[in-house]
Amino acid sequence: MKKIKKGDTIIEVMISMAVFSMVAVISVTLMNNGLNTAQRSLEITMARLAIDAQADTLDFIRSGAISENGKTSNGEDYTYQWNKILDKAKFASEVNTDVLDLHEGETSCSGAISRVKSTFGDSLFALNPRGVIPVPNDGSKLLYATKHSGGSIVEHMDKDSFLVENVLVNVNGVTRGMIADGGLYPRIIYAPYYGTKEDKLTSDAYYTYRKVDQVQNIWMVAIKEGSDDKKSKYYDFYIQTCWESPGMNTFVTLSTIKRIYNPEAKL
Repeated sequence: MKKIKKGDTIIEVMISMAVFSMVAVISVTLMNNGLNTAQRSLEITMARLAIDAQADTLDFIRSGAISENGKTSNGEDYTYQWNKILDKAKFASEVNTDVLDLHEGETSCSGAISRVKSTFGDSLFALNPRGVIPVPNDGSKLLYATKHSGGSIVEHMDKDSFLVENVLVNVNGVTRGMIADGGLYPRIIYAPYYGTKEDKLTSDAYYTYRKVDQVQNIWMVAIKEGSDDKKSKYYDFYIQTCWESPGMNTFVTLSTIKRIYNPEAKL
């Protein structure tokens, strides 16, 4: 006599579905956490590279200015650039440096950037690593990357292009900040420079991406020691970044302070 096989009861089916759902949820959660961790690791690496680029550009300009000491005026490109940077420096007594603690009282990266901007104003800046070294122009003169001026992008090469200032510009009818909260990792966005026939750029440099379109989530603030320009022994350059990262309850920050001593300081 054959035995009659029983089917699964409704309770057994429900238990099986519950176990399967729990395993699926745990698996998806672990996978998302792994992806978020990998994404955040990549973002931190990109932020460190962006910070290093700013610090190296600062060193490059300073070293160039030192090497130009005593040269004639037509050989003082880097002295000019270094002085432009020093013009951005503020004494600690002039500004509230507490705002450089980005997480203090802020819940978003955009809020932190807005607070720093409102405190430091036009003293906030970034450096364009591709705008520091000029492009050879058929051996006749040196041309630099495109700069912004008077609220608009100026389509010509200029020696001021190394400095990205905290200003609003009009691009294709849209007003936006040159230093902004981009929502992604810290980066400099470049646009091609097409030049004009008058520039006579070499073909290799003609379409090079050297013009800064926007600086996102990274900036620099310079604080000088003491209260007398002629006696400031050093400058502290705060290179800061912040951005929103997936899977985080708060925004991510990565910063460094680069101190450069001033050999010209008078005792």
